[in-house]
Formats: sequence, structure tokens, C-alpha cells
Amino acid sequence: MADEEERNIDLMIAGRSYSLRIKRKDELNIRKIADEINTKVKNLQLSYTRKDKQDCLCIALLTYAVDNYKLKHQTPADDEDTADRLDQLTTLLDEYV
Repeated sequence: MADEEERNIDLMIAGRSYSLRIKRKDELNIRKIADEINTKVKNLQLSYTRKDKQDCLCIALLTYAVDNYKLKHQTPADDEDTADRLDQLTTLLDEYV
């Protein structure tokens, strides 16, 4: 029951402060994600010097949305293809060792 307790936290994302009410058990993951977003925005700002922070934040959001979409819409055939590639890699490693 203690895990379900909610708490308020403040996050800094792309230079702006956001207050969130979250479940205590989610705090670590949320903070890691915020750090990841900040790193991605910073890297985008270095790559696209003519874009402002808001543009870089939108690009970062879009990359996460695309990754999330791909995961949600992954077909069983994709899983089989991945499994086949892993089998091939295992065979190659076995031959090498």
C-alpha cells in the first residue's frame, strides 16, 4: 500500500520546471526519463545549432513517440526475424569459440 502513495516532485526539463503528482514507486523511473530527455535535447541543440530549445524538445519527443509506436506495433513476424538473427549470431559465436 505504501507503494501507491502519491507525492509531488519537481522536474527540470529543457530548462523549465514542472511539478508532477506521481506514485512514489514511479519516481526513480520518471527522474531517469527526465534525465534522458534533457541529454537528448542537449545533444540535439549541439547538432542543430540554428534550432531553439523548443524545437529540439519536439524532435526528442518525436523520436520517443516513433520508438514507442514501433514497439507497440511490432508484429510476430518481427519477433521471428529477431529470433532468427539471434540464432545466426549464436551459431557464429559457437563456431568462433
